[in-house]
Amino acid sequence: MKNENNHIDYYFLIARQAPITIPIEKVSILLNQSTLGLNTTSTKTISNLKLYIMTTLAVVTTAAVIISINLLNKENNNQRNTPPVKNENIIIMDSVIIKKSDPDSVVVISKDKKMKTEELFNLVDELNSLVTNSSDLDNYIDNFQNTNAIDTSKISNDSTIENKTKYSLQYDKIEEFGIYKENWAMVKQDGRYGFIDTTAHEIVPVVYDKIYNFGEYIDKWAMVKVDGLYGFINDLGKEVVPLVYDKIYNFNENNINWAMVKIGRLCGFIDNNGKEIVVPQFDLIEEFGMMHENWALVKQYGLYGFIDNRGKIVVPVIYDKIESFGIYKENWAMVKVDGLCGFIDFSGKEVVPPYYSKIEYFHMIKENWARVKRDGQYGFIDINGKEVEQ
Repeated sequence: MKNENNHIDYYFLIARQAPITIPIEKVSILLNQSTLGLNTTSTKTISNLKLYIMTTLAVVTTAAVIISINLLNKENNNQRNTPPVKNENIIIMDSVIIKKSDPDSVVVISKDKKMKTEELFNLVDELNSLVTNSSDLDNYIDNFQNTNAIDTSKISNDSTIENKTKYSLQYDKIEEFGIYKENWAMVKQDGRYGFIDTTAHEIVPVVYDKIYNFGEYIDKWAMVKVDGLYGFINDLGKEVVPLVYDKIYNFNENNINWAMVKIGRLCGFIDNNGKEIVVPQFDLIEEFGMMHENWALVKQYGLYGFIDNRGKIVVPVIYDKIESFGIYKENWAMVKVDGLCGFIDFSGKEVVPPYYSKIEYFHMIKENWARVKRDGQYGFIDINGKEVEQ
């Protein structure tokens, strides 16, 4: 009996030196469990117990060796990697931001555009299963290694950050920071887009069907689209041009520092401050300077006129046709109404009312005169547009 007890003590010693600890108290409880049918006063029972303990220790030791190897590999990998940089309660890693939301839980905000919502939920479930209190979180962060840790010096230390991260995991997609604007990341939710900053604060609400690149149309602005209508936001996230236009053209396309806009088929202009200079009311607006310096030909209801570079109508939109200046006379342009011809000068004044069915070139028959026709009769107008008396 004494020898058998010495053997048991030996097995206890082996158990205590195994790669993972087996408390003696648990072995004692095992020995005293009547359900095993063991009698510690029986030599035969002690022999059977010896075989049972040896088998148990073999299984436990094998498992311990496997666990030890895995832990060793993990430790070696951890030594090769660079630990993430921590900033108080925040840890910034390659794919996620992990933050304490309260003493007993963590919040995960994705920064990886390739990470799906399902993967994020799996990650936060894993963290919640591993991290049950604040000390566990600290230990988990200390042991977590990442080769692409991000400098947290760019992360705000704003004391209100706690409230700004309460809505984590609400987005379907989060782009990388800095793609569209420094320290901003585009987010997507239910098919709409917006922006958050590096404190997870929502700078631009998630309401747009599309957000174009900043500076693509005008410096520090980005075109936005909702339900087929366009406008602009600035680099502060504020709407500077309301989303009321069916189309917005590039600035400076019409030889002026404006952008043409359309509502339906009607054209107008906005300036580089977002102000509507010309209300969309014209079917057509030609380039400024094509027919007259600082003017643009416009068309409305099939009729033509001119606007100037302030957006004001300088020639009323009443003519069926306006020809180029200088064809008949320098600084004059022929105009037509209901098939009758006349002239406007370079200031927009009507110097020859549209009375004539035909006007020929000046100087063809007589110097400084032009032959005209009205009601089937011919006559002349002089260089000032006055009819020459017969």
